[in-house]
Amino acid sequence: MFESCAEIRDRFSEYVDGLCSRDAVLSIRYHLRTCGSCTTEFDRYELMRADMRALPQPKPAPIVELRLNVALSQARNFHLWEVLLVRFENVLRPLLLPATGAVLAGLVCFGLTLGLIVPPARIDASMINTPASIQALAPLDFNTGTDGVVLVTHVNADGQVVDYRVLSGETSPELKPQLDRLMYFSIFRPATRLGEPTDGQVVLNLRRITVRGRGAPSPAREGSGNSAGSLPERSSV
Repeated sequence: MFESCAEIRDRFSEYVDGLCSRDAVLSIRYHLRTCGSCTTEFDRYELMRADMRALPQPKPAPIVELRLNVALSQARNFHLWEVLLVRFENVLRPLLLPATGAVLAGLVCFGLTLGLIVPPARIDASMINTPASIQALAPLDFNTGTDGVVLVTHVNADGQVVDYRVLSGETSPELKPQLDRLMYFSIFRPATRLGEPTDGQVVLNLRRITVRGRGAPSPAREGSGNSAGSLPERSSV
């Protein structure tokens, strides 16, 4: 099958590794039995092969081994869709920050423009800040004189009078206990500031008014004489 020694020696590697065909193996064996030089060369080849096998195998560096493992893992888990998605994200990532800033700037401009177009709702100050006032005044059972009595009261956040002062009118010692009792039994509404109760003042003008008149004849007492009478006394603030 082989005509020269050179062809036989070129087939030593395939012959030793068992890669030759059956006819090539028979031809090489026959040639080695008849050719001494090729037999000597074949012995040298096997000796060299044995020496190379006896050499220690070099170990790769840890970084090289890590890179190989990563490459093998990527090759085993390769998915085209995931690769395209990662590349798409890498392309859009530099554009995300400018786009976000543009959206935020647009929202700020829109808010400012809307504030200029639509005026803010006005809040009635009278609903937030209200003065102190009287809710129910106790009846006057004393004489205030012809000019009446003007006094200023200090009402706390609980609607209670903590102090008062007579501005004009009668200031006799007999009148002070009557005024004390009047302030104690009267009901006041406290002042408010920003919706919260607070201290305030109320100015009162006390004057006792007496109204007298004639009583109309009662239908049940028809035929009876007219009788004069007085209406109950009233007080005004």
